[in-house]
Amino acid sequence: MDPSNQKGGAKSVVKEEDDPTKDTVTYAVLGTKFDIDRRYEVIDPIGSGAYGVVVAAKDLEADEKEGETNLVAIKKIVKAFEHRVFSLRTYRELKIQRLLEHENVLGIKRIL
Repeated sequence: MDPSNQKGGAKSVVKEEDDPTKDTVTYAVLGTKFDIDRRYEVIDPIGSGAYGVVVAAKDLEADEKEGETNLVAIKKIVKAFEHRVFSLRTYRELKIQRLLEHENVLGIKRIL
């Protein structure tokens, strides 16, 4: 997939200089930094809102032969612990998301 958006071809996902000594890779997406495990490769932004940014990524360690998909969504919640209200909101969202089971709702695979 092409990481360019429609506004003049500017890249919406930028992988920052890689440091092989770190366990994470840094991506800049829509003005938000994502420090994520090397097993994930960010493809495109999916959306952004008041609480964070969601990106599509490949799980480079998923075993497609066993029925796992290698495509995942990663959400970065900005300022999740800056205020008590934000912390409670983040906790509530994770708790509800964990309990939801519907074909149109992604489940939680990992919390990074």
